[in-house]
Amino acid sequence: MAGRGYGGRGGAGFARPENALKRAEELENVGQKGNALQVLHDIITSKKHRTWSKTYETIMFKHIDLVVDMKKRNYGKEALMQYRNMCQAVNIASLEEVIKYYLKKASDKAEEAQSKAADRTDRELVTPWFRFLWEAYRSVLEILRTNPKLEPVYAMTANKAFHFCLQFKRTAEFRRLCDILRQHLTNSTNRYREAPTAESLQLHMDTRFEQLKSLILLQKKSPKQQSMATYYARLTQIFAVSENHLYNAYAWLKLFNFSRSFNKNMTPADFQAMSSSVLLAMLSILPYDVKQGQALDEMAVDQEKERILRMANILGYQVDANKDYRTVLSRAALLSSVGAVNVLALVPPEIRQIHELLTSEFAPLELCRRMAPLLAKLGETTHSMSASSPVKEVALGQYVNQLKQVFSSLKISTLESLVPFMPLSEVEAVVVDAVKCEYLQMRIDHRQGTLHFGSQQLESEQVCSHLQLLSQRLSKAVAMERAGAVSAAQAAKKAEIVALALENTEALHSLAHARKLMIEKRKEDAENALLEAERESQRLREQQEQDAARLAERRAKEDALRREKDRIEAELQEQEKQELMAMMEARMKSGKVGSKLAAVMKGAEGKELDRDTILREAQAERLKEQQELERKMTKVARQLDHLERARREEEAPVLARLAAEREAEERGLYEESVRQEAVRHRAGWEQDMADRGRILKTLDDKAVFEAQVIARRREEFEEYRRQQLAKQAQRRAQRRAEITSQRIERFLEQCRKEVAVRVADIEAEEAARLKEEKKKQEEERLRKLQEIAEQQRKREAEIEAKTREQNEALRAAPAAGN
Repeated sequence: MAGRGYGGRGGAGFARPENALKRAEELENVGQKGNALQVLHDIITSKKHRTWSKTYETIMFKHIDLVVDMKKRNYGKEALMQYRNMCQAVNIASLEEVIKYYLKKASDKAEEAQSKAADRTDRELVTPWFRFLWEAYRSVLEILRTNPKLEPVYAMTANKAFHFCLQFKRTAEFRRLCDILRQHLTNSTNRYREAPTAESLQLHMDTRFEQLKSLILLQKKSPKQQSMATYYARLTQIFAVSENHLYNAYAWLKLFNFSRSFNKNMTPADFQAMSSSVLLAMLSILPYDVKQGQALDEMAVDQEKERILRMANILGYQVDANKDYRTVLSRAALLSSVGAVNVLALVPPEIRQIHELLTSEFAPLELCRRMAPLLAKLGETTHSMSASSPVKEVALGQYVNQLKQVFSSLKISTLESLVPFMPLSEVEAVVVDAVKCEYLQMRIDHRQGTLHFGSQQLESEQVCSHLQLLSQRLSKAVAMERAGAVSAAQAAKKAEIVALALENTEALHSLAHARKLMIEKRKEDAENALLEAERESQRLREQQEQDAARLAERRAKEDALRREKDRIEAELQEQEKQELMAMMEARMKSGKVGSKLAAVMKGAEGKELDRDTILREAQAERLKEQQELERKMTKVARQLDHLERARREEEAPVLARLAAEREAEERGLYEESVRQEAVRHRAGWEQDMADRGRILKTLDDKAVFEAQVIARRREEFEEYRRQQLAKQAQRRAQRRAEITSQRIERFLEQCRKEVAVRVADIEAEEAARLKEEKKKQEEERLRKLQEIAEQQRKREAEIEAKTREQNEALRAAPAAGN
């Protein structure tokens, strides 16, 4: 019965697929799932069954059950590919149902195994089910990627694969899935020349969003605390080297907050040192921006905004991109947060006094004098030494700003005496930078040795600027007061207008989109129908030509075979005839032919010989000769039997006498050999006994000699062993010294390279800075020269105008006198 089911021919041997399904169920009931799967697999992959019917869908469901139970993923992939070819032109929905059923069964098995996994051994048993489910998703995506009609099923499968990776934390499979989808997209773009439809783009976009969501959820974990602390510590070092005090202060603040929250091993001294670094970093920020005095175009402003937002992200601050980018990371925001983080309570008293002097004290004549001892004490500590120079610049800027509010002019010598912690050249450089950045309005008169505070604007311009500033601040105040006070009627009217516009826009867009889709569908249907008709006609022509060619070829082959067969038969008959005639002639010449056969041959001369008659007569002649020969052999055999019996009777007594004589001779030879062997053995034994007595006398000497040799060999071995150990220790020490020397050499070489690179970078930066400063000074000098020339021209024009008026007045005076 098993032979009828599939034995040797597989399921393709069934005439009807229902019989194969029934046979598979019978095999499954008796426990032969492998044979049942083979039956269904053969009926699906058979070339005879190419027309889809509902029975094949049932067979596929049963096939999938067996594939999932036995984890035969290759069988499942091959069957799905054959089923796709079978039903994609008839019932594509059936393929969709089969694929959904396949994925559901595999997913249920994986989830069931996951729920039963209690210990490590069970989890190792779950891994094959995860691998099977992953291979199922891969196979389905590979099968669906080339059919545009199955794009929704493809998107559904991709989303399920993302959910599988997310649910079971399969990061490696997620990476491979992304590569597969990207490769499929590239191949489909190269394969189809026409533009994709809106539905395809929407499905692709949804799949990409699901991929992004899964990626975010897979990677949603906070970094280690130690890593974050190291990260912010490195940021403080980087910003300190780059002399970006604003970002350095923000990095110190982040490090302080993070250490205070997570590092429970910090001592009060550590907290004091870190809080001092935070406050000094804040106080080191200049109260003006070095780029404020530069004219920036719109593109430069956007780039600056993007840079600041990116730096805020690096520092771990979530900011609103719609706010003014200059207030995202600012000195004012940092100083306002000092009280919130309670830094002042942890810092030493001298740093707290520096903070009070720079933020709240107004002492134009005593600020620098009171700052000098605090800064000197600040430079003594190791962790505050690097911050003393920026704090001096900030203190000088604050001091000059306070002097500007009290004095209109001041001698340079007086300013030098009021700033004891900084030489005059550095003071001048800091003041010039502040003026360039529009933080201070003053000018230096080196001829008179004085400083003049205030801008060079006219009084009317000052009044105008004050009025503009007042107007801007009043506008801001009114806007802040009336924020959110928009009338409900205006809001409702605006919402109604917007909704109407959106509704009309959506309707027009839908109509245009529907009309476009309808036109494209009609064109596509017409093109497909025309293409299908051409394909069908071409297929019929090719089929007819192939049938005609096969028929002509078959007929030609049959004619050739028939002619060849007739030719071979004729040749065989002629050859047999010639051989028979030759044989008969030879027998007739030798006289071995009987009288009857000779009469037949003579009677057949000149006629066509009858082959059967000649063979029959030759057979009879041969049989007669054989019988005569047997009769003669029987007579001869009888005569030989009598002769043999007589010979044996005569030789029997002679053989007995010869045997007795041979036995007596051999017995005598044996006894003589035994006697000679005994004599030879006795002589050998006596010689061995004599040698034994002689050797026994030397046993004592042999033992002494053996002991001496062993002792000498042991001493030689110990000496050789000590020498080898010493050589090994010497080589090991030499190798260790060489390795240490090489490491030191490599480290020194690396340090030299780093120092050379750093020196080159510093020299390049310094050269660029000097070049830029020189360029700016030259531009400033040219601008001042132009202003002076312009003022000179205006003054000359005024003088000329006054001279012209006086001349006209003088001319008019004589005329009036006349």
